[in-house]
Amino acid sequence: KVVPEHIKIQDVDYYCASVSTPIRIQIQKTGKDDTKKYGDITFKSYREEKYFLYYTYSTGASPGQPITDVFVDGNIFTSGISTAICANSEDVVDSATGETKKAKLYGNSQLPCFIHAMYEKSKNRVFNKLYLGEGNTREEALAQLLEQECADFVEMDLNDKTKNNKNAKNVKYVYMGYRGYTIDTDAIKKARTEEAKKEERDSQFSDAIYDIVCTVDEEFHPEGIISEKNHLYYTPVCRENENGQSVAVDLNSGTRGAKIYMYYCTPWMTNKYNSKVADNIRKIRASSPQDVFSAPITRICFTDYDRVPYLQNATADSMTSASVDAEDNASEGSLSDLSLCEDKWEYVLYSNSDTPADLNDGAVIRDEKGYTVNNKVTMFVQRYDGSVKPSAEITGGYVSPKVESGEMWIVE
Repeated sequence: KVVPEHIKIQDVDYYCASVSTPIRIQIQKTGKDDTKKYGDITFKSYREEKYFLYYTYSTGASPGQPITDVFVDGNIFTSGISTAICANSEDVVDSATGETKKAKLYGNSQLPCFIHAMYEKSKNRVFNKLYLGEGNTREEALAQLLEQECADFVEMDLNDKTKNNKNAKNVKYVYMGYRGYTIDTDAIKKARTEEAKKEERDSQFSDAIYDIVCTVDEEFHPEGIISEKNHLYYTPVCRENENGQSVAVDLNSGTRGAKIYMYYCTPWMTNKYNSKVADNIRKIRASSPQDVFSAPITRICFTDYDRVPYLQNATADSMTSASVDAEDNASEGSLSDLSLCEDKWEYVLYSNSDTPADLNDGAVIRDEKGYTVNNKVTMFVQRYDGSVKPSAEITGGYVSPKVESGEMWIVE
């Protein structure tokens, strides 16, 4: 098969590394007759698939930064490094209507190896998509993330502290993934008037995530939710199954805790919702998040126990001695950077509440002596301009290194 040297995928130009040199991969067949056993010997059937590597110079592709390193291994994801995904075709223009049908991106978790790319660091990156994956094993959860077009993930099983000897087989592994893009600050600066600067800034932030909330002890709302305060529209963190139905991940999946689902809002999703309900007189149009919040989210943090991301009482050495696993998923910063960080963090709250969300809410487990174990997992965010959502301010928590060891993961 002859492949083109240049294609468009979701309106971005890509170029083939070699049209004559495909990557040949042996994929194990999964049919019932594809694995046969003769005595102690098992025979497996394989098929060969050919993949061609494409790259782009465009800053419009996530995350919008130059690639600094590429490597291949058998891991679906590597912390702080993006995984390359596949496309089923290129963009196609309908000859009858003139409309462009964009290529479908997907992740093939059945591949025996994966290509990873490390990107140049940037402090102007914002998030535009969140994902959740669950599974009976870590690999199953990460495979589910990849199959949703996810390229980056947070190396923290959000259900890890809810497992014990009695329920370990039932509790699912749950991981969060994300996508982001880089703001072109030069284009904003070049605008001549303040009005033009605001227009350019709002345009670039149109896909950005402005807020994240969780519902607790409620059923999943595939159509999204509307907040009572400010009347904001939040889209669910979910995936589509084979029938096109929305399927969400319960953050307490497999535990005895309350059902917890995650939602987020962006200007683009708000406009889409408003267009959908425009003719329904019983539906009220949602407010734009750009009218409620001064800036989108640019960093996300998960912590164990009651720990908060303010580390003013700790140094790099004291954090290490306390066995705090502080990682920056974008490979940007260090332990000392985190301890000296003056930017304000805020809690991710429950929907229609001023209460910080506990991602293990109600998932009670006990130690060998029968005492309740502190398995709280809290989520924090930072905003592009350093502002804080009202009622989400951090007012307590551990800031001393003299506490039980745990994990803290920061994504930016």
